[in-house]
Amino acid sequence: MGLDNSQITELNKELRVSSFTGLTNEVHEKRLKSLNQAKGDIWGHGPLMTSEDISEELKTYHLNMGKWKRERSPVYTIHGFTIGAARPGKEAATNYDRINHYNHCTCTSCKNGKRVLGVRNPHDMFPYVEKENVLMSVKRRSLKNGTIKATPWTFEHIFSLIEDAYTSTQIQFALELMGSLMVRIAFMLDHHED
Repeated sequence: MGLDNSQITELNKELRVSSFTGLTNEVHEKRLKSLNQAKGDIWGHGPLMTSEDISEELKTYHLNMGKWKRERSPVYTIHGFTIGAARPGKEAATNYDRINHYNHCTCTSCKNGKRVLGVRNPHDMFPYVEKENVLMSVKRRSLKNGTIKATPWTFEHIFSLIEDAYTSTQIQFALELMGSLMVRIAFMLDHHED
């Protein structure tokens, strides 16, 4: 795959997690701060929208994000691609009701025996990749009636892109790298406040 042993060793050093013992507790404050940032006003929340409004916006304007009502917050730009988050995400829709607090939730309502069921997440964000106002992080499919159906990327879409692009040996290596990155992301190991 064009990597020598020293490069593999360097990747291993950079991506390894020395110990998982106590790691959840160690990153708790960082995760909480990130969560509170998402709940705050740093990231615009955009207008109140229903699930149908959000779905229709994606369907109609995936080739012209400039017409979106949702507020876009670009985070990173590379090679003409912009990676960011738009609000509201689907779980923030005014009619979304599929979130239940987990069984051992310690919020006031759940502690008082009134487990919170069927709510929305008003802080949900839609992650996106765009280039020149065209939403790139979708799978586009031509339908028989001549229209194009745009479906936001899922993990299945992302992994199928990897599968289609590499040999089986390369896939194994790519998945190991991606798995390492996902673990590091989950524990916010490379997140630093700017």
